Amino acid sequence: MRSSRAFTRPPRTPIQSHQDLELVADAAAEQLLENVASLAANLRRDRRTLAITLEEVWGDAFDLYDAIAYASYELGARWAAVSVHDSFRPIVWATLLDLHARACSVAAEIGVLQRTGFPSGAEARHRTLHVLTVIATVLQDSDEEITRRYRDFEAV
Repeated sequence: MRSSRAFTRPPRTPIQSHQDLELVADAAAEQLLENVASLAANLRRDRRTLAITLEEVWGDAFDLYDAIAYASYELGARWAAVSVHDSFRPIVWATLLDLHARACSVAAEIGVLQRTGFPSGAEARHRTLHVLTVIATVLQDSDEEITRRYRDFEAV
C-alpha cells in the first residue's frame, strides 16, 4: 500500500437528500479532475509492474503460445495463397479460410489479454476460439448445402 495517494476519499457524510448526493459527486469529480495526471501516471506504473511480474512468471508460456498462434497464422496464409491461384474456390474451403482468419485474430487477442493481466477476458475469448474450431470441424466434413446454410445464418 502506498503512503501517498493522488486520490483521497471524500469524508464520509450522511447523504440525506438529492442535493447532498450532488455535492458529494461534484466534490469527487473535482478531486478526480485535479489529479488526472497523477492517477494516470500511477496506473501506467502499476501496469508496467504487472507486465514485468507476469513476464517473469509466465514469459516462457506466453512465448510458446505466441509461437503456436503465429505458426497457425503462417499455415493459414500458405493455404490462402495456394487457393488464390485456383479459379474456383469451393464455398467450404473459402468458409474454412474465413474461420481460420477469425480464429487467428481471436488467438492474438487471447495473447494480449493474457500478457496484460486480463485472464477472465482471455478465457472468454478462448471460448470463442473453441466455438470457431467446432464450427470449422463440422463444416470440414459437410457438404456445400450445410456450409451455405451456415454462411446465411452468419449473415443474419
